[in-house]
Amino acid sequence: MTTAHSLQNQLNRAPAGINQERPNVREAKRLLEERRELAWVELALKHGRTFRYQEAFVTCDPQLVETLLTRKVHTERRSGAYKVMSRLIPGAPGPLFMDGDEWLRHTKTLLPAFHGSHVDGLPQMIHETALNYASGWREGERIKDLFTEITKLGLDVALRVGLGLDPQDSLARALGEELMRYKFQTMRPTGRLDEFGFSIGQFRLLPQFLTGLMKLKSQMKRIGALVHSILEDRRPVGENGWIWLLRDAGFSELEITNTINHLYGAYNASDFIVTCALYQLSLQPEWAQALRQEFDAVLGDRPYPIKDDFPRLVNTTCFMKEVFRKYPVAMAVMRRTGALIEVGGESIPAGAEVIILIYALHHHPDFWEDPETFDPLRWRSEPMPRAPYSYIPFLSGQRQCVGRRLAEMNFILILHALLRHFDIEVLDRSARMTPYLIPRFDRDIPCAIRPRRKE
Repeated sequence: MTTAHSLQNQLNRAPAGINQERPNVREAKRLLEERRELAWVELALKHGRTFRYQEAFVTCDPQLVETLLTRKVHTERRSGAYKVMSRLIPGAPGPLFMDGDEWLRHTKTLLPAFHGSHVDGLPQMIHETALNYASGWREGERIKDLFTEITKLGLDVALRVGLGLDPQDSLARALGEELMRYKFQTMRPTGRLDEFGFSIGQFRLLPQFLTGLMKLKSQMKRIGALVHSILEDRRPVGENGWIWLLRDAGFSELEITNTINHLYGAYNASDFIVTCALYQLSLQPEWAQALRQEFDAVLGDRPYPIKDDFPRLVNTTCFMKEVFRKYPVAMAVMRRTGALIEVGGESIPAGAEVIILIYALHHHPDFWEDPETFDPLRWRSEPMPRAPYSYIPFLSGQRQCVGRRLAEMNFILILHALLRHFDIEVLDRSARMTPYLIPRFDRDIPCAIRPRRKE
């Protein structure tokens, strides 16, 4: 157990040095295949908080992470890996992969959609859209895969809240389904670019990878054609839809198509995190009951929470934070240094690629008590996180996730709608994370859904 004194010593000291005994790719990939999400922490425990891996540096040192995320010099240029993906994958270009004036132009244009004054007015729309989809669930219905079902529900919310389209409109529905197919194609189990390191053995997957690229190219043509039709024939639903903000700012149809595809991919991370929450609630049904009781106590007869309710939804907020800690939507992110960084008497040069291990930060035993235990009460017992920058679900600094407020609002509203109106029982509790930088569950998660009766 970590004592308060030893923890304070850990927080006060400078970042540890760089371990030069780097793991090889075969070792890392074998560990990820065998140990899945646990492998990210085991790599850090074996090789140190900062170590070399192929041509990159890898870190879960909170002080080094703070430097990389918050000092402007390290945020001005995007990782070379992001640049390669942006150029190689059809439909990938978007704000995450951009820097310089291009990134500023996109960010300023889209900012009204993510500003608090707009997001705080969305609860009714999110609530009604989610329940409208869920109204199609039948008593005792068995769902083949919980994540796919939540993605379909989330698609309706993304169309209305994100793109500013009516989910029931035929063109909007067709666009949404193509966006969803594109995302599922990028998450296929083979030929992915987000493996941890490159090995010669990956050349055997080249035919599958090239076939996948051709499918993505065809999908982007269909998405582009639908975007063109929508811009010609449809009008916005609500305010600050992504597609309309980009149109009014003078972006080309190709730029609009790529950006909304990119933004939907980011939004799909919310579907994954809601799925993780429902999966965890099925493992710990006492928390489902605790959250329902809190919703009832705080809301009374009101149909949905609003932002002003959040400070009183203490258990719900703690549960959300623990889901974001336990199930990060990215196991790691890439950064490129803009200047030399001193690390424990050694240095990382300017222009170096650094992989920040988010999962290892969120689960390292130096920073968390019983890190693999899902315990929302840890967020009530003492200030968290105890080690600054050991909890970064939305990153930090200039390039932090601009959609944080929307993601939190979306999580609480959809969780509330489903918990208050349905019992969702997961029927297979053995799912694990896939061994990629962008995680998903390694199998379908069948579940049974029953509407709740009012007492």
